[in-house]
Amino acid sequence: MMRLIATVAGFCLLMTQAFADVWMVKASGTWGCKDRAVLAEVRDTAAAACVALLAGERLLDMAEVGVGFSDHVRVQRHDGSIVYVSTDAIAADPGIGTLSEDRPE
Repeated sequence: MMRLIATVAGFCLLMTQAFADVWMVKASGTWGCKDRAVLAEVRDTAAAACVALLAGERLLDMAEVGVGFSDHVRVQRHDGSIVYVSTDAIAADPGIGTLSEDRPE
């Protein structure tokens, strides 16, 4: 019985990761920072704890419980690092292709 419960719980955990939100960076020059407070202060130049993101870079949403509506989201980059990004600088990932490319449906 415990083995069945553990299997079902493991399956549920895998399924939540499979349906995670994926974002795409809208334009180059977007900053991703390791700390939300630093990102809120960054304007044109970045602090040491920030990295410039590339246009079209895909980011995996790392949902935060209890944050509510925020101007910044916590995301994971392709290299596994976790940064905060402004919600204005990202768009929902349309899938294969780019944000500006018209794809037949």
